[in-house]
Amino acid sequence: MGIGFFSTQVAFDIGSKNTYLATSTGFFGSEATFLLKDDDGKYIFGNKAELYAGKIPMEMSAIKPVKSDAVQDYDALVTYVRMFLRKALGVSFSSFDAIMTLPPNATGVQKIAEIEAVKQVGAKNVYVALRPVMIRDALGVDKAAPVMIVDMGEDNFSISVVQGGKVLINRVLNFAGNNMRKSVVDFARANYGIVIGEAQAEMIKNKLASAMPEADAAAGDKIIGMTVDTKTRAEFLVTMRDLYAALKDYYFRLSKEILEVFKLLDRNVAALLKNQAVYLVGGSSNVRYLPDFLSINTGANVMQVRDIKSLTCRAALKVFNNKEALKKYKNIRTEWGYIN
Repeated sequence: MGIGFFSTQVAFDIGSKNTYLATSTGFFGSEATFLLKDDDGKYIFGNKAELYAGKIPMEMSAIKPVKSDAVQDYDALVTYVRMFLRKALGVSFSSFDAIMTLPPNATGVQKIAEIEAVKQVGAKNVYVALRPVMIRDALGVDKAAPVMIVDMGEDNFSISVVQGGKVLINRVLNFAGNNMRKSVVDFARANYGIVIGEAQAEMIKNKLASAMPEADAAAGDKIIGMTVDTKTRAEFLVTMRDLYAALKDYYFRLSKEILEVFKLLDRNVAALLKNQAVYLVGGSSNVRYLPDFLSINTGANVMQVRDIKSLTCRAALKVFNNKEALKKYKNIRTEWGYIN
């Protein structure tokens, strides 16, 4: 089947927490990778479904189609992709060509599952690209030079070194954003004797997490929850310094992992990477002063890049503009088609 240059083109980045979608018609959007299904088989998807998190009606069930970047429920993923495309392209959208970004550690089964899910909802051609390569392209840096990307996602943190069209190193870490959130929940219980939900823990983390709390020691916010002993409502003030105590181990562990990756590289390449930049991306990278903390502890020039996934989708969409380049991103099943 030939490349559909005159059909609609769609770029996907399907993550455990959020999915990003961009189209050649000018649409861009992100939605929580989350579904609710009621007893009649009707679905609510995305951000609207996530609003019910922690207070899901009894007649509805929650479904996470993807976890740790792996498909958990194929049928749910098909439903999710169809609903997102209807939002992007209209209820009666026709066939389209798609390019998807996937992590380097994606298995053949995982790649096939995501490819087939998109094909099932109408894709004529599906192309796959390595997520770190597309992030590098979105950053607009020199493709010939090595680049280190620290992707701090919901279920996975990973450190990748990219050069050209290849990922030289991809190190998946054994902690991630969900672990940080759980630590906030545990902190509230251990230090204040109250139980809070994950949604509130995430809100507190996003608002107060700081890798250098001395810069904002006075900043704080209320924690509202149920006391462990009396099961009554209680409020406590938590400061950035308090939250640092709950999360500091993650900052030090991330520093150590970055240093370990530098050790795996040629000395000259490592020196070059340290001097130019190490890029922090992903939702859990939005920690105050984390680039400064990591720079001090690794000796590298660390930069934080916000909203990178929106730029990544748009970078992937640009692949459709180059017929020769697109051939390298062919619909492959067991290996990355563009790595020589």
